[in-house]
Amino acid sequence: MLAALILLVAVSDTIPPPFAAIFPGISHACALTPDGQAWCWGLNQFGQVGIGRRTSGEGTVHAAVPVATTLRFSTLAVGVLHTCGLTTDGTAYCWGDNTDGRLGDGTRDNRLAPTAVKTGLRFVSIGSRLATTCGLTAEGAAWCWGLGDQGQLGKGGSWERRARTSEPVAAAGPARFTAIQVGTNSACGVSTDAHIYCWGSLTFPDGKRKVQTAPWLASPDSGWSAVAVMDDAICGLRGTTVACWGANRDGEVGDGTYTRRKAFSPVATDLAWSALASGWRHVCALDAQRHAWCWGSNYAGQLGTGERPASTGSRKLPAAVLIESAFVSLAAAGGYTCGLDTNGVAYCWGDNGTSQLGGGDWRIGWRATPAAVRAQHP
Repeated sequence: MLAALILLVAVSDTIPPPFAAIFPGISHACALTPDGQAWCWGLNQFGQVGIGRRTSGEGTVHAAVPVATTLRFSTLAVGVLHTCGLTTDGTAYCWGDNTDGRLGDGTRDNRLAPTAVKTGLRFVSIGSRLATTCGLTAEGAAWCWGLGDQGQLGKGGSWERRARTSEPVAAAGPARFTAIQVGTNSACGVSTDAHIYCWGSLTFPDGKRKVQTAPWLASPDSGWSAVAVMDDAICGLRGTTVACWGANRDGEVGDGTYTRRKAFSPVATDLAWSALASGWRHVCALDAQRHAWCWGSNYAGQLGTGERPASTGSRKLPAAVLIESAFVSLAAAGGYTCGLDTNGVAYCWGDNGTSQLGGGDWRIGWRATPAAVRAQHP
């Protein structure tokens, strides 16, 4: 007990350097400083936090620590038990659990340090959520690696229940993309002509969940600039409007109902949106003044409204996150949400079962309001 109290004191007054971007995963999270140094925290059973070793005991790192590498990254992608990053020249590196080949290095060996993905390709963006990782080249081609048992590799052909690859494979079809987001068992991208394409295990407009092995046109209309993928719903940003479609079990469509939507339905609000992010079944977005609003599932306080999770299981309309700070960006995964304020301070709220909020308060299972990420003493 004394050691635990000492740990709490050690991290409580220590702020990490300002961050330029934040990347939550289901059980751990990472962030980048302006000069590309990666910091991570949360579950570290396979070395995915990047400190060069696994964490014994409960397996978590309670506050932010720098990744043990001299590499500098332009962006990161955080899966459930692994982490990937792109260096400034577009080279992809991954570390952590390598089940299903999710590290993309041509093996199934776990890695405690960043290891280059086995490819001559250079990427401009990268994304992950569970056990699949996808990257975009400068030409907009999507390449994916790791688990593909639900068609989430996007390579086309018949559905292969045991599909997986330890090296990148190209997504099928002619579509080229400007943005991509990987979900739990699916992925979606915004094409160069501003349509939304998706592949993997999807809830289709007829209400049935099906496996789509190649990119499928999910939006008949163009004009989309961003996409957010949930368990069985999808949202997109079109101009200053957010619209969603899918199962809507927890109000994640945001139209004031729990009714399944078979086509994109605008979120019921007069607010103008500038960015969006999604977790398992919740969505958060920034308004024109960069204030955060969330809706959908609130089982762990991930909406940031201050309500105990037991008091409101979900919200079907946007609710304001309880923080005065404006955010420059938002990101979400699983049952929690993170944002960066204008000073580069990272805040997270929601599920803290594996210390993924990074506040050092490892005995707190959830937070219903934003709290600053802290740094771990060396």
